[in-house]
Amino acid sequence: MLNVPVLVETLGSSLFSMVRCLYIAIEFDTPGNQWSLGIAGQSFPLLMLGLTGVVQAPLGANSFNNPNVIDKFIDTVERADGMVLFEDIWLPSELFEHGVSEGDVYRVGINLFHHAFSFRDGRSNEEKFRFAARDFHAQVEFSAEETEAFRKWSIRTIESAQQEGPKDAALQLERRRDQ
Repeated sequence: MLNVPVLVETLGSSLFSMVRCLYIAIEFDTPGNQWSLGIAGQSFPLLMLGLTGVVQAPLGANSFNNPNVIDKFIDTVERADGMVLFEDIWLPSELFEHGVSEGDVYRVGINLFHHAFSFRDGRSNEEKFRFAARDFHAQVEFSAEETEAFRKWSIRTIESAQQEGPKDAALQLERRRDQ
């Protein structure tokens, strides 16, 4: 798989014509021996002391094609003592189709993602990034199936949080009482 799913989070403006997108990352801080590393077609066991990675697809599937796949992925990572994070990158507005909306999911090619990540980390300036991004215009593809899945997942997650209330009642904010 040579691309990364990104969720459109904030559309650009006339003053800053970049689109803020979120990608899924996983992070593991505690040493673990459940890892193996593959190099040159071979793999070997590896004691990982810390890991942050960009997610290209869920476990056992090619895409996040329904809300249950998203939930299962998050549950699997959290059961393994990891965290699922939504990190951001910026992409030039001109790379997107007309009609791009917040919540849309696109698949972004690895080369473009590398340039966007370098820009976000300050290793590249905006002019260099925009120039490089022109070469990778074809590496941005709308994913209708993942857009629908993430929209449904978001709605379901918000509704669930509203119904369940806080996990720890002691941490719940007190309601304001008008006098």
